[in-house]
Amino acid sequence: MQILYQRSDERLANLDTEGLCLASERLLHHLGCREEEVNVVFVDDTFIQNLNRKYRQVDLPTDVLCFDLSEPSSEEKAGEIYISLDRAAEQAQQYGVSLRNEVARLVVHGLLHLVGYDDQSDTDREVMKQKTEEYLQQFYADFN
Repeated sequence: MQILYQRSDERLANLDTEGLCLASERLLHHLGCREEEVNVVFVDDTFIQNLNRKYRQVDLPTDVLCFDLSEPSSEEKAGEIYISLDRAAEQAQQYGVSLRNEVARLVVHGLLHLVGYDDQSDTDREVMKQKTEEYLQQFYADFN
């Protein structure tokens, strides 16, 4: 797993990207996936809004977008998870958590999408929320 970023941002300094990668690799293994190539790309609101408009026809920034690049029916996971640091920072403040915790939550959310979870319905959204909280506690406890 790789952590990439669109541009230098001082907020990245306190994220422990190495720990984030290790926790994410353990989670993928737990979910029965072999990680082929998963990239987490930190971007700003403008960049993610452009992606959201292009691929989802929604002209607004969002916190996380995930693109599954895996071969169909493959155990190996390949994909890209784009996270807006602007949205993550705002949400961290709104929820009263650290930026590290909010970023970890968004990474888990993206990984769940990569393995097939969806959040289009209220029921699916609730399942994803529960799984996200469960996996945050189990694999990302150091990010609280």
